[in-house]
Amino acid sequence: MKKLILVAAMMFVLGGVAFSDFAGEVNVKVGPEVYGNVSWKDKIKMEGGTDERKESIPVGISADLLGEFLHPLPVNDSIKVGGGLGYLYPRKIKKKESDNLTFSYLPIYGTIQINPFSSAKGVFFKGNIGYTFFFNSMENGQKTVTVDDDKPGGEQAYRNDNDKIKSLKNCGGLYCGIGAGYEFSNSLILDVMYSYCGTSCSYAVSDSSHKWSCGTHLVSINVGCKLTKLWDILSN
Repeated sequence: MKKLILVAAMMFVLGGVAFSDFAGEVNVKVGPEVYGNVSWKDKIKMEGGTDERKESIPVGISADLLGEFLHPLPVNDSIKVGGGLGYLYPRKIKKKESDNLTFSYLPIYGTIQINPFSSAKGVFFKGNIGYTFFFNSMENGQKTVTVDDDKPGGEQAYRNDNDKIKSLKNCGGLYCGIGAGYEFSNSLILDVMYSYCGTSCSYAVSDSSHKWSCGTHLVSINVGCKLTKLWDILSN
């Protein structure tokens, strides 16, 4: 709920800027994430030593919501710089022993957009870099789960009451993205973006401590509009 309130506040602020005398652009975009994959690493410290596990896991299809402001450079109006805030909706890890683990991101980033072709001014290339906050469905006091691989489908079984998650700390990490798109004359925007979210969290279970880190790779197709240009069209 807190994340949704923050996103709503973001859209309210962007809308206010768009309908003011702001000289740049205010854009809002939404779209599906058509591809997702998580490469994770779990460093485990136990009484008898340490262990490390690595794996690459696909994630379910989700969606993103992005709000950005852009301003052309005074020396070259084909290059625009600005910032943005997004919300990447929760998605599930496609693995039985994840126990339906879901996670989401809230990136804050700087952005640059280049329109390099004078003969096709709508074509642009884009780059983002910043920091993303990380949220997942693990909670303190939640029981951990094991999987019996000897049974058909890998039947799940909860451990005893002592094996509960505790001292859970979520952290964010690097957010970056590259992509390309097209700006239509009627204020609409279409782009395709590849994004990377680096995150980590730490927690303890029984007599072991875990340092879990992951890199999430995403491909999204976004449709949006320039609020500033839309306001100009509607007000004329």
